[in-house]
Amino acid sequence: ALDDLSAKIARRIIDQLREQYPLKGNVISHQGEKLMLDIGSECGMKPGVVMKVAGAEEPLQARGGVAVSYRREIGRIEVIAIEPKRSYARIIEVTETIKAGCRVEEIVIQGKLKTGAHRL
Repeated sequence: ALDDLSAKIARRIIDQLREQYPLKGNVISHQGEKLMLDIGSECGMKPGVVMKVAGAEEPLQARGGVAVSYRREIGRIEVIAIEPKRSYARIIEVTETIKAGCRVEEIVIQGKLKTGAHRL
């Protein structure tokens, strides 16, 4: 019973940390519908994780003349294979061409990781 409680508490803490600090990385290469990412199991990546893909930084003119930039979401991918330092993903949806250098970020919904097959 104590082990079960400890496991539940640990899982909840991990979920809260993942919500605040989702996995982030970059696209290293793109061949057809498959992508290679620069983040792997050493960083906590797992198969089935769904990530959003952001394109190049786009400048914005903020009030007061302060220039800022943002990255617009251009697609979503699902991680299908993992190595210690990299992972491989398939494209789920895309609105613009995904290229090497695009940023990726894990999608977390209400403390749960979004996965292609199921939610953890």
